[in-house]
Amino acid sequence: MDKQLDLATSSIKAVLETLSTDSSLSSIGDKKKTSAATGGLSLLDLKNEALLSYLHNSVLVLLGKLERSCNADIDTKKLEELEQKAVRNTVTQRVVLEKGVRGLESKVSYQVEKALRAYAKSKAEAEDKEKKLAEKENDEDDEDDEEDGDLLMFKPNPKLLLNNNNNKPAAADKPKSKHHRGSDSEDDDEPKASTEKYQVPKISAVSQQQAHPDAGPNTRGNKRQVKNALMEDYLEATSATPVAEPSIGSTILDHGRGGIKSARDRRKEKEIRDYEETNYTRLTSIQKREQSNKKKGGRHDFSNDSFFGEDWGFSSKSNVDSATKKRRSGGAASVWDKTKKRRR
Repeated sequence: MDKQLDLATSSIKAVLETLSTDSSLSSIGDKKKTSAATGGLSLLDLKNEALLSYLHNSVLVLLGKLERSCNADIDTKKLEELEQKAVRNTVTQRVVLEKGVRGLESKVSYQVEKALRAYAKSKAEAEDKEKKLAEKENDEDDEDDEEDGDLLMFKPNPKLLLNNNNNKPAAADKPKSKHHRGSDSEDDDEPKASTEKYQVPKISAVSQQQAHPDAGPNTRGNKRQVKNALMEDYLEATSATPVAEPSIGSTILDHGRGGIKSARDRRKEKEIRDYEETNYTRLTSIQKREQSNKKKGGRHDFSNDSFFGEDWGFSSKSNVDSATKKRRSGGAASVWDKTKKRRR
């Protein structure tokens, strides 16, 4: 045991002689070398060197304590100085690691991750581009093959170049037309131009479908069209799809008393207007009817004492005079008065 302790102490002494505070400081890096470096010290190098120096100084502290416990004859003053320097360096490197390196890593981590994502994205785009180029080349090859196939579709068919006499049906097997001339039916073997009279094919007459029930007789089809028109009006009123509508106020009739023009009335007016424009004529009957309607529902008609469609004739001067004026004596009596006298 004594021999082993002697060997351990001798090895520790050798290590202590070789290691010193200068060596611990030199582990971080020579100041002259770092100052001479143009790019400075990288964060990764600083982290590695600080960690190595921290481990180095912590080992020095442990070795000093072991030397003090194993060898009592050692110079304690020098050993304490070395331990204190090692402890200070250990604290310094720990502060560098926790306060400096970790803060820098947290600040630089976003930029590093961003650079890594950009690299991964560029790499994926390059791979996709190569893949698309390969697919495009394959598609071009397929298109070339298809074009070659399409060109072969128009090649001549050698079967059609053969003699068609064998494939022609016999003249006797050909159906004879009803209107075939006798002179043409004699020579069936020789191909001749047809001299038959062209007849227009008979097509059954079909009445044109009426657009409105007023345009034709009141048939079953027209009744169905009326139902369809009502359904179309209902769907137009309830649907939310954008539909072209007339301008505001153009569909109001007689200042609101005549109602609102329906879609059917607007279509009818459009048909009348188109007819008048194409034929350069005016439909007088419709004009007279409109004028009479306007007179009946006009603002003020002095002939019938109407105002805004209401009859105000009871307040006219003639009615007031007839109700208040005395009848002249000896004047012409009415038929009613004459009948009363006869009854008396």
